[in-house]
Amino acid sequence: MFGEAEIEALPRVPAVYALLGFTPSYPILRIGYIGQTVDISRRLGEHRRSGSHPYRVIGTPYFSFAPVCHAATRLRAEANLINLFRPAANRLAPAIATAETTTPPPLSILPPHQPQLR
Repeated sequence: MFGEAEIEALPRVPAVYALLGFTPSYPILRIGYIGQTVDISRRLGEHRRSGSHPYRVIGTPYFSFAPVCHAATRLRAEANLINLFRPAANRLAPAIATAETTTPPPLSILPPHQPQLR
């Protein structure tokens, strides 16, 4: 689970991100929510402090993000990922037309000790 220290250490950059969840009944990280923002540090802090809907859906939260500066590219990447993964906390499919996009590899914050997955 990520905390305020991890969020404060993040760059204040535009990004597409995923909140991932882990529950003992389903011991695999799964994508619970996909979003995009102009400031990844601020947005993840908002999610964490508010206990917003994605947290209720995904259980113990982790996150991954890819910096994407161009606004239209962020929207298309978000739409593509939502359509591909259909995360539980993204209630509605995006209205924006999807197009093939390329984003940098995601940067992840995961716990220091990963649970053993079998």
